[in-house]
Amino acid sequence: MGTRPAQANQVDDGAGDQAAAHHANEAEGVGAGEPGGATARAEAPHGGPTQDTTATEAICRATGLTKQVNGPEGVLTILDRVDLAVAPGEAVAIVGASGSGKSTLLGLLAGLDRASAGSIRLCGEALEPLDEDGRAALRAGRVGFVFQNFQLIPTLTARENVLLPLELTATVQAGEARRIADAALERVGLDERRGHYPRQLSGGEQQRVAIARAFAPSPAVLFADEPTGNLDEATGGRIIDLLFALREDAGAALILVTHDPALAQRCDRRLGMSGGRLEALG
Repeated sequence: MGTRPAQANQVDDGAGDQAAAHHANEAEGVGAGEPGGATARAEAPHGGPTQDTTATEAICRATGLTKQVNGPEGVLTILDRVDLAVAPGEAVAIVGASGSGKSTLLGLLAGLDRASAGSIRLCGEALEPLDEDGRAALRAGRVGFVFQNFQLIPTLTARENVLLPLELTATVQAGEARRIADAALERVGLDERRGHYPRQLSGGEQQRVAIARAFAPSPAVLFADEPTGNLDEATGGRIIDLLFALREDAGAALILVTHDPALAQRCDRRLGMSGGRLEALG
């Protein structure tokens, strides 16, 4: 049977479910729309968004990225030859209807899942030759994650949750890791809640712990999947402010999926996902 774009939430949500096992960290690749320097305007192949390309290597680059799954009616095409390049320090928002493939794309870019075709470079390294352990090692200390459902470990305190990505970074000693974790919690206003478990925290507080965990290792790139999706408008607004303040402090690139127009408008670039493809938005 032929292929057709999927509107399948179960596929779109897959990346978030895998993320709890991989608690964070950085990346490096070729510049898309990076400010400064000579740029060449290039029409992206395969119907992708028009992008600026530069000699600077992007923090994350996808080329011809395709994701297909077998369904009861044949092969479903979730992503169709997607091209994307994100410059170091750039903030990119991906918007689109539920089931359009946004979260699937985010999971592929972060190496949480494998594409059916195409290539990804993260931190200047190709993901395709790497097994799961290799991809986890590449992320360690370099890539941060923030998810809609927080992905905190319920049996660990706020401090212990923030310590997780630091403990995966062999270069950080135990005492220094605790200092960094406590400083991260203080930065998000939760220094007095470091001994509390997730069930003892509000939704906004849990997301602040998740943000502290994401930024504790000083990542080069942060992936955020609907970071305000489970929060009320006022709390979501505070989380947005915190997310962008910490991103500014760290100088990290930000690639996020959102339905929140206010959040998308804060980014340097907005892309729309429809029919398995990306297009630039005004």
